[in-house]
Amino acid sequence: MIDKKNFKKQLGETGYVVIRNFFNQKTKKNIRDFANWYSKALIKSWEKKNNNQKVNYKDKFLYKKIINYYKYFDKPEYRRNPKKNFANSHFYKILIDPSFSKIHELIQSSKWHFSFIKNLRFKSKLLPWSISNWHCDRFTFRNFKDDNFKFLIIWLPLQKLDEKTGSGIEIVPKNIFSFKELPKNYLNLKNRNKLFYLDQFEKKFKKTFIPKVKFGDVVIFDSNVIHRTTNAKKNFPYWSMDLRFEYGTKISNETIKGGIDMSKDEKYKFVKLINSRKLKI
Repeated sequence: MIDKKNFKKQLGETGYVVIRNFFNQKTKKNIRDFANWYSKALIKSWEKKNNNQKVNYKDKFLYKKIINYYKYFDKPEYRRNPKKNFANSHFYKILIDPSFSKIHELIQSSKWHFSFIKNLRFKSKLLPWSISNWHCDRFTFRNFKDDNFKFLIIWLPLQKLDEKTGSGIEIVPKNIFSFKELPKNYLNLKNRNKLFYLDQFEKKFKKTFIPKVKFGDVVIFDSNVIHRTTNAKKNFPYWSMDLRFEYGTKISNETIKGGIDMSKDEKYKFVKLINSRKLKI
């Protein structure tokens, strides 16, 4: 059960909330199926160059063995976050989970749009991207300066993650430093790509938070929060996923074009998408 009062208070003060056991078993299975689908697609792309390796594509936990195949196929280059390929039945089965609507009720906003941004990734000590730079997701959008533009990031792990494992998320609490404290001359830079990474302000991050989480938990934080992925400390593939939900009075053009208005007949819409022939795997 989510405590409405504490949720709003902590989100307002620190910018983040950790919710334990957010997903039920059905949705957890759908998340595993989605990770397996992605692993299967990735391994098949590697297999084209070397078909001597036998792959058990029926393995329900194929995603946990992705690093073994990555090593076998000689560490191939690949696109980490194939966003356009995420519109499939497995993904929509996750998105239909009513828990997301509960978050909408907690923030008490009339608007609730699933954004066009959604990421599924695995990290390992063997991969070249074992750690990410400090960044703020607002810079992904053109209207990042608009105070009426608001969204939440829902980040979820597919296994236990903490400081010992690495590959988790590290957050700068909003009451320590956030997007709102960035200098105006910095925000006025014309090249938006140069704004995204914020390592130059690291001295101001006097305190950070690394949540200890397991599969089924979520970390929710608002769009002003600065964060990064922690260093991968083991070879084992650690999976995580994140979704964006816009709720401000101003919805981004990117989400209007590529997202979904979840406040309008969402159940019918998702069932239709899940059953669409175009989306079947």
